[in-house]
Amino acid sequence: MRQSGSRRLSGSGEDALRRVLAGRREGRIRDLPDLSGLDARAVRKRLSVMRHDGTATWSAVFVPAKVGRPVEAISYVKLADPSRAGLRRFEAYCHEDGAVATAALVTGGYDYVLTGYFADVGAARTWQRELSLRPEVARVQQKIIQTRFGHALSGAPWF
Repeated sequence: MRQSGSRRLSGSGEDALRRVLAGRREGRIRDLPDLSGLDARAVRKRLSVMRHDGTATWSAVFVPAKVGRPVEAISYVKLADPSRAGLRRFEAYCHEDGAVATAALVTGGYDYVLTGYFADVGAARTWQRELSLRPEVARVQQKIIQTRFGHALSGAPWF
């Protein structure tokens, strides 16, 4: 059945799957049939519809330590030119630099917060020095993460 331009499955199967997903922050897709009471084919079909209508997305979990990058560094960046053109130039650099895992435009004393993963602290510091030499960067402050805890721990979030 179609409603307002999006595909929608009707019935208690979809409701059961939505209840399972709403009550969980992370998990494995292969566990959904058991958790929802639906067979695997029905789960795949319903997830496909939910992905299509924007209710669900897939996420991949990158475990840097497993690929030789156990050091996480957070870098606070103040731009020399915070104009729209300056922001675009810096964001283009962030997209190209393989060391930038995430970048966030923020308010306050810095313009961006970057997250990167490195083989060791020396590699993180070298990257920070190179970043600080870029013409669009006024200053960089870097922090090495020693312990991570909280609700956003490793896993395979469903949404």
